[in-house]
Amino acid sequence: MHIQLPAVVDIHHSLPAWRVEHPQLDVMLSRDTQLAQALRFIGIQQWGEGRLEVAIRHLLAAAALEPESFAVWGDLAGAYYAMNHLEEAQACLLTCLDKNCMQPSAWLLLGTIRSQAQDDSRAEIAFLRALDLDPQLAAALAGLGFVYFRQRRFKEAADRLEAAIQLGNRTPLAHACLGYAFYYLGEFSKAAAALAAEANIHPGDTRIRKKLALNRLLEALLHEDVEAALAIYNGIAGPYAKDRMTVTRMAFHLLSSHGYRDAAMKLGRARLSWAPDDPVQSYLLDALAQEPLTRAPQDYIVEYFNLFAESFDRQLVDVLAYRTPEDLADLVAKTQRTFPDVLDLGCGTGLAGPRLRSLAGTLTGIDLSPKMLEKAAERRVYDHLIEGEIEYLLAHQPGCFDLVFAADVLIYFGDLAQVMRSAAQALRPGGLFAFSVERASTSGYVVLPTGRFAHRPSYIEDLANGDFIVLEKMPKTIRLEACQPVDGMLYVLQRRP
Repeated sequence: MHIQLPAVVDIHHSLPAWRVEHPQLDVMLSRDTQLAQALRFIGIQQWGEGRLEVAIRHLLAAAALEPESFAVWGDLAGAYYAMNHLEEAQACLLTCLDKNCMQPSAWLLLGTIRSQAQDDSRAEIAFLRALDLDPQLAAALAGLGFVYFRQRRFKEAADRLEAAIQLGNRTPLAHACLGYAFYYLGEFSKAAAALAAEANIHPGDTRIRKKLALNRLLEALLHEDVEAALAIYNGIAGPYAKDRMTVTRMAFHLLSSHGYRDAAMKLGRARLSWAPDDPVQSYLLDALAQEPLTRAPQDYIVEYFNLFAESFDRQLVDVLAYRTPEDLADLVAKTQRTFPDVLDLGCGTGLAGPRLRSLAGTLTGIDLSPKMLEKAAERRVYDHLIEGEIEYLLAHQPGCFDLVFAADVLIYFGDLAQVMRSAAQALRPGGLFAFSVERASTSGYVVLPTGRFAHRPSYIEDLANGDFIVLEKMPKTIRLEACQPVDGMLYVLQRRP
């Protein structure tokens, strides 16, 4: 935006009244102080006294008299920022930096304004320019850390925030943000230390207290027995402590996904001793122990997805950057075909449903989890929803579908031979089988600590060779796991005539 400056003639017209209003201005001018300098002084003085509108009026007049003065434009930006007029402040900063780009404080304020507007890419540029000019500028390090945190660049965020704090930065919530960054990186001891510092600053913040308790639990589980770790957790969380099954389920997931295998095994065995019939914990322990598994058992699938049905969409889409259903549907749409009968295998909450609806005549979804199917039904895009096992349905519906769609379903099977044969049988000649897998670098397939399976692309393509033609294949990040991208593949196969 453009900052409108007053006309010089209007400034001189207003000057007698200003001299009366501000006796110090009259004194300065009587001593032959330059008018622009005197008006700038009064503007800064009024700013300090909280009279921001008056301050801006005089700073605008000073800028009109000395438009090449970068210092006046910088002052004007600060006053506008103090009034929360961010567009005007940014415009003044750009003018200021255009006249002298060697000002770390101006770049810092510009980065701060852009960060507040969540214009992260341009905020990063401004903070980096500030740090180029002054590498010890703690506020710029903190600002850059917050930007990186918001972008989920947690290692870079932790590095910048840690450096800012070491330089004495007192930006609100810097310790909290650092603690959360370390938590997402799986560095639980460092997370606990940062969160403890934040808890000392804000002892009444229950959210920080609960996160500190969880990180102290995770830290203790690396070295202590389970009961001792739980005692530490309960001592910190106090009345906010979750029951042991809930908090240890979360802890088991975090430890296993971040590679703390021994601690996760120890905790998993304890959990199984508390609930010997828990199919989720039993299977995940087997997966963590690298038992020779060929698929996830049905009771695990039902229990696991019933448990997370309520938070499934938010967790995957918002937290884990999950877009596989949309990406896979877009890959199918590239064929420029429509499909009279579509089957969505493992449809879950129906994330793929809206995209498939535009391609389908009749859209059928099948899933083992009744609670996931309830969520899918709420979308009102499926013609039929079936609770059942996908291999059974495929085997008993020969030649009934034109598209079989499986987003993040085959990851619960290791050996895919029967699934591929059944999908071919269920498709009409020329029909498509679209699916995603997680990518393995080893031969064949491997079970992961998450309980999912990863497959080598050559294994998939060898299995497909008899019944299918590969129309499309695309390397793709499937989701984030422990803040790291999970490599996968999207496939669209066409059934041979």
